[in-house]
Amino acid sequence: SLHMACRLGRIEGEIRFQRDSSFTRQSRAEIPGRMVLDGIPLVRDTIRLQDYRLETAARSVLGRGKRIDSELPNAAAEIARMYREEPAALVEYNLEDARLVLEILEKEELLELSIERSLLSGMQLDRVGASIASFDLLYLPELRRRGIVAPSVDRTPSDERRSATVRGGALLDPQPGIFSNVAVFDFKSLYPSLIRTFHLDPLAHARAGEADIEAPNGARFSRSDAILPEVIEHFMERRELAKGRGDRHADQAIKIMMNALFGVLGAASCRFFDPAIANAITSFGQQNLHRSRDAFEQLGVRVLYGDTDSVFVQLSAAAQGAEAAAEALRSRVQQQISERIRVEYQVEPRLDLELEHIFERFFLPQ
Repeated sequence: SLHMACRLGRIEGEIRFQRDSSFTRQSRAEIPGRMVLDGIPLVRDTIRLQDYRLETAARSVLGRGKRIDSELPNAAAEIARMYREEPAALVEYNLEDARLVLEILEKEELLELSIERSLLSGMQLDRVGASIASFDLLYLPELRRRGIVAPSVDRTPSDERRSATVRGGALLDPQPGIFSNVAVFDFKSLYPSLIRTFHLDPLAHARAGEADIEAPNGARFSRSDAILPEVIEHFMERRELAKGRGDRHADQAIKIMMNALFGVLGAASCRFFDPAIANAITSFGQQNLHRSRDAFEQLGVRVLYGDTDSVFVQLSAAAQGAEAAAEALRSRVQQQISERIRVEYQVEPRLDLELEHIFERFFLPQ
């Protein structure tokens, strides 16, 4: 109403808002001379919350929320009242929202993490969450070195392509009850490890023959022509170095990048999308979970539950000997699964089973 221009940039020009509802892009703000980051995607990529409203994120990270929770029944009326009667209170309400966002970013060091992700993927700082574009930047140069041309991007994926079914991870039926000494075993970076082990890769799929690796879903993969296993190997080496020097931002950035690989291959808007490849990854994951259950049961251990990459088992040892018993189990099960993979597929397993936790008491509902 005062006809004042909003110039927050470092050069001449006004703020512009670009609203885009297409499949691959998001609305964004453009400020001349500045890079604009959206806080919600940064939080969503790193922190698991019930929802990603500011109120929820602030309560979880900072221990305090907005001055008025927008989900309350009278929130809109109260904001309208402040606009009419207490403009200073309305300003403070809006300022507190801005403070919460900045404090969340600062406490979780999300800007530093974004910088690491940008350096790792080569993407602009405001597009580090663009997984498909990041994948292209990693994969296309490797194809080019091999003298291979990638398919064009399908800007408008067909309904058939969009509706292609990509299966998820396996679940083992829970055994309801209250249990003592329950160990949780987890396969470290399961999907990246399966990609490394079985050469689950677009190029390997395109070059596969009858004598090559066959996934449980029937898809085949070349034993010699693959790109993603090498990329992941490089990432894992860099991640170990980051852990060794205590660089948690690099560690987290590499973890996010590796975990995004499966999601990209299962996205219809990705040029390399093929449900056979995505389902090969999940079918090997399902096979691995069921074989893990079988291995524990063959050792006389009761399996209580399993989900994608984790298995919950009840230890027979007393509490004071639980950790040693669990570690012995972990070693024997890993050895059994690895040997089965070597014999059946003639590949070197890259799966790493870890003891994640031991619960003295554990409850599984009906």
